[in-house]
Amino acid sequence: MLTVAPREVADLVYRAARVTGVASGAARQIARAALFSEIQLTGALEPVVDRLVGGHAPALGVVPLARLEAIGHEAGPEIGLAEPVTVADLAEPAWRAAMRGFLVSFECGDGEVRPMSEWLRVGRAGLVVVAMSGAAGSVDAELVRRVEQREAAAHRLGLDVDPTTWSALVGVAAGYLIPEATLDAAEAPG
Repeated sequence: MLTVAPREVADLVYRAARVTGVASGAARQIARAALFSEIQLTGALEPVVDRLVGGHAPALGVVPLARLEAIGHEAGPEIGLAEPVTVADLAEPAWRAAMRGFLVSFECGDGEVRPMSEWLRVGRAGLVVVAMSGAAGSVDAELVRRVEQREAAAHRLGLDVDPTTWSALVGVAAGYLIPEATLDAAEAPG
């Protein structure tokens, strides 16, 4: 394993997303979601990098916070997902919803519905989500403590990532850089 700083993960995912044609704001959201998932659900970076290497924007954040909060209200009791996404893809927006007192559950291919809090406790990042549901509730103080501890540890000790995955991410993100000669030529007179 290779130990990297959380800011490096966010920076490289942002750059790689920009290379795939993602707008700046969406790339920041993807980077934030990828970092959250990697901290909370170890191994979540690999599917993100696989999509970026393939030239596709990750599905991270495909269900915005407002849509999560609409579950059980205007949108009905469940949201079916048009494209396959993993628990890691949805972890960060679902967590933000949970911090506002809205509890999200994921239904995976096995047909069993499990709450977001369970996914964060067991760290099963790669399971594919087929539908989501939710309801108003209260914030799980124990889960908040656990999430905050993981985040503090990651910023203090770094994140252990697979070297092959990291190398692939660095390779895609390198396309974001503009060679100095190109910049110099743009500034050169006439």
